[in-house]
This record gives sequence, structure tokens and C-alpha cells, in this order.
Amino acid sequence: MNKETCLVYLFLNAVQGNWRNAVYIECGNTVCNKSCRAFLLAFDWDGKAVLFPVSIMEKLIGQTVDKSECSTVIPLEKFKSLFGLWLSWLLDSENECPAFAFMHTCECHKTGSCLLI
Repeated sequence: MNKETCLVYLFLNAVQGNWRNAVYIECGNTVCNKSCRAFLLAFDWDGKAVLFPVSIMEKLIGQTVDKSECSTVIPLEKFKSLFGLWLSWLLDSENECPAFAFMHTCECHKTGSCLLI
């Protein structure tokens, strides 16, 4: 699988082909190193979290992701409290975007084929 499709496949597989099946995480992190106002959370067949930036999804589908169409919406603070231990291993700093950090550490990246935008 090439680097442009691996993470897209991973995410779309986790949401059964429909981004609306994901949880919308409202980021609002003004100190984030990337321009990420939100990201989508899903879980793969093995129960592992899969994160995908809304900005990239919007580029792929050519329309705005409406958070009200997602399975639920939670603020970043709630996401951090639920996934704090995982995030402590994933992030180098609190100012790092979890979705972009995930993209750099996912299995696709380990095989040299992760979507890095």
C-alpha cells in the first residue's frame, strides 16, 4: 500500500467507510504546532484508537465535515482525560496535536507508508 492510502484506509476501515461513524474531537488548541481545529476518533477491529485530522478529511472529500453528523462530539479536555496514559506515550509535548502525532507513529509509518501531510 502506498503512503498516500495507508492511513486513509486504516481510518476508513475503522469507520466502515463513513467518517460520520467517528467521534469528533473539538481541538481548539491554540498552541498546537499544526493547524488542526479538530480530529476524528475511531477504533480499529482490534480496539486500537485511530485518529484523523478533520482538515485532511475535508481535503479528501471536498466538503466541510459537519460535527453534528458524527456519532458524538467531545472537547479536547475530555479526550485527554479519557486517553491520558496513551497520550503520554504518543506525544512528545502537550502542545503537539494527537492526530498528527498518531500519523507519525502508526503502523503505516513503521512500514514506510503513512500519510504525512
